Amino acid sequence: MLVDLAILAVSIAFLVKFSDTVIINAEKLAKISGIDQAAIGFIFIAVSTSLPELTIGAISSLKGEGILSVGNVMGANIANLTLVFGAMALFGFKLGKTDSRQINYAVLSTSFVALIMIMAGSISMMFGLFCLSLFYIFSEGFMRQGIRIAKSGGYRSAQALKSAAYLVSSIFVVVISAHFVTNSIISLAGSLSVPESLLGATILSMGTTLPELSISVSAMRKGNMALAMGNVVGSVVTNLTFIVGVVAVMGHVTLTGTETAIAAMLIGFNALFLFMTHFIHFRMREGMVLFLCYGVFLFAMAMI
Repeated sequence: MLVDLAILAVSIAFLVKFSDTVIINAEKLAKISGIDQAAIGFIFIAVSTSLPELTIGAISSLKGEGILSVGNVMGANIANLTLVFGAMALFGFKLGKTDSRQINYAVLSTSFVALIMIMAGSISMMFGLFCLSLFYIFSEGFMRQGIRIAKSGGYRSAQALKSAAYLVSSIFVVVISAHFVTNSIISLAGSLSVPESLLGATILSMGTTLPELSISVSAMRKGNMALAMGNVVGSVVTNLTFIVGVVAVMGHVTLTGTETAIAAMLIGFNALFLFMTHFIHFRMREGMVLFLCYGVFLFAMAMI
């Protein structure tokens, strides 16, 4: 147990330190290249932090167990819109028109994907290609916006590539640190005889969004809402379009009652979140509501 505690402490320290490093390198890249910070949050950070889920999804599909990845990414989306946004709300922020539009598009699109999954009861290659097309549309939009801004300012390719390399390396350390944090907590929970159902519904589901949470909180601490917003919106889109799309293309997956229930909860939480975005301001009160929603999700998962 002492070894697990030591690993947990060191991993958390690395997680916090390199989350700050990610933001510093992202800001440097934005300054050097002129690319919009929200676009960097989507293109570099969100996609990079989703690589572990993508790897798990691909391996699961090859083993004929793609359903494991589908439930995981839907749960991760719920965590992003409740836990991560709730943490951001504690710092207080106001949604601009561009922020609201990006969030609305992302939430509505992922709700539509979840609804199709419920109605079809499975995902196929055609569905996967549809999801990948949605991901391309979102990525192309962010890229076009980012490049347009970059062209209006200076662009030093060598320095930009160096900053991008540092950024991706920092993200890699964050993801690895989150992995060790999750594993050490699981080991500690096992020593304390915590039920597996509760373990899976809480620690494992939170562990998949730990990189997004730590990076977004670090960005908000530094007053960089654009980067945090790009990270969260990008993660929401990547999870339910790119990752699910890849899993579906690699093999047909039939949804079980658990995945159908998670998809239904995702649509419900998405609807509530869209309602909250109309108030524009996110403060501690909104953060507490979102935390409560995540608590409801964890309770429901423990009961399934």
